[in-house]
Amino acid sequence: MAYTKWAKETEIYTVDEAIEYYSNVANLTTYQSIMDSSIGLERLANNTNILNTFIKKSLENSSSDLKQTFYSHQSFVIGSGKNIKSGKAFTLRGVIWHPEEKKRELKESFDYAYSYHFTHDHNFDFLTIGYKGPGYRTKIYEYDPNTIKGYPGESVNIKHLEDTYLSEKKMILFRGSKDIHTQLHPEKLSVSINLLLIDEQDAPFQYDFDIEKSQIIDLIYSGQSNIKSLIEIVGQTGGYEDIQLLKNICNSNDFALQVKEQAMTSIQKILLKTDH
Repeated sequence: MAYTKWAKETEIYTVDEAIEYYSNVANLTTYQSIMDSSIGLERLANNTNILNTFIKKSLENSSSDLKQTFYSHQSFVIGSGKNIKSGKAFTLRGVIWHPEEKKRELKESFDYAYSYHFTHDHNFDFLTIGYKGPGYRTKIYEYDPNTIKGYPGESVNIKHLEDTYLSEKKMILFRGSKDIHTQLHPEKLSVSINLLLIDEQDAPFQYDFDIEKSQIIDLIYSGQSNIKSLIEIVGQTGGYEDIQLLKNICNSNDFALQVKEQAMTSIQKILLKTDH
C-alpha cells in the first residue's frame, strides 16, 4: 500500500506557523518521520482562509511578483523554508484541480496541463492533503530506481499499490523516484495543499511511464536533462580542451548516472575526432 492516512488534527495553523513548524520542529529525514510530522500540513489545511488570503495578497503584488508566486498555471506557492533536521528545502504549494467539464474551455491542452491521464513519477518527495472538494482520483504504483538506467523504451518492473481519491483530509506521501501515479479528473473543482521536499543537490531524472507495456516512455524536463543535452553538444562541437571538464562531471556526485554516461560518450567522441 502507498503511504496514506486521514488527518485528525483540530488545531489551526497560519502559514507562518506552518513554516515555523516545518523549519524548526518537524523531522523530515525518513518517510515515516515525514508522515509523523504531517500534523503541520493537517493544521494548515484546517485554515479555511488560506485561499482568500493568498488571492488578496497576490492581487496587491506587482505583476512580476504575481508571476513568481505561481508554481505553474494551476498551482501557487504558499510559503517556503528549510528544515534544520534534514537540511532539505521545502515549499508549501496549493494546487487547483478542475473537473473534466472544464476541458471544453482549455481544449486539447487540458489533460497535459493538469497531468491528467499522465503516468509519471516525481524526483522529489512530497506530502499532499485534500483541502477542498472531492479531490482527484489517482492510481499509485511503485518501482525500484536502482534497477533501471532510465532510457526511453526501457522495461521497468512496476507494481500497483493503490487506487484512491485525494478527498478532503486524505493525505498521501509520494516518494521521489519510487512512486508512480496517474491523476484522473475530480467530479468537482478541488484544491490540495502540498509539502514539497527538495534536496539542495540537483534532483535525479523524472520519467513518463507506459503502465500497460511496463516501460519508460520518455524523460520529463528537468535541470539534469538540460545538462545532459549540453554535454551531448560538447561531444559534437568541443575539442580536447573540454575533456577535463567532462571528466570532472564523470567523477562528481552532483550528477545523475545518465549525465555521467553522456559525459563519457562525449569524451570518446572528442578523442575520436582529435585522433584523426
